[in-house]
Amino acid sequence: MTSPGPADGKTFVAANLAAAFKELGKRVLVLSADLRKPSIHRQFGVPVAPGLADALADSNGRVVVDALPTKVESVRLVPSGRADGNPGELLASPRMTRVLEAARRMADVAVLDTSPILVGSDVAPLLTKVDAVVLVARANRTRAELAQRAGDVLRRLDAPVVGIALNCSTEINMPTRRRLVRPASKRARAARSPEPSVQASSAERGRGGAARRRRQRKKAEVG
Repeated sequence: MTSPGPADGKTFVAANLAAAFKELGKRVLVLSADLRKPSIHRQFGVPVAPGLADALADSNGRVVVDALPTKVESVRLVPSGRADGNPGELLASPRMTRVLEAARRMADVAVLDTSPILVGSDVAPLLTKVDAVVLVARANRTRAELAQRAGDVLRRLDAPVVGIALNCSTEINMPTRRRLVRPASKRARAARSPEPSVQASSAERGRGGAARRRRQRKKAEVG
């Protein structure tokens, strides 16, 4: 995970990505590879040192990196440690390559929180050694020209970029699609309404016939 500049939310996204993989049942290892201004150790409640920088700067032949348990189950973290030398040289060293190989064996998913790509050249060698790179930008903060520059650097490095994570974006609820029903015209309503029956019922016919017979008898009596 990297970003164009500081305060883009790179560390926040990295921590949440690790938690999301944990929810999928994965064994997750987080490496704090931001050796200048590390902060992801605070997200998981572990000390900053000893850690990655101490292991990379160790003069012994072996590279021993301790993955500490965190407050999130199934997520372990390698803190950054304290870098006394040049962070770029440490991350570009063959020892860092060995750390990445060990990380692939230790977990199903390894998430690296690195420094911003436009702040310094520390992260550049590291981005060519990983399997995937996610660029984090922050809505209403990351300027378009900085995001473009970061993309140009990643292309020049031939880094395996898999996508961009937009942090602090606002969710917009789209209106639901409704079917518009127009009121029917008078002609259409008349066509749909049942026509009145023109045939009289048998009872009505019977009553009418009796009335006619009574009138005929009265006329005969008068005559």
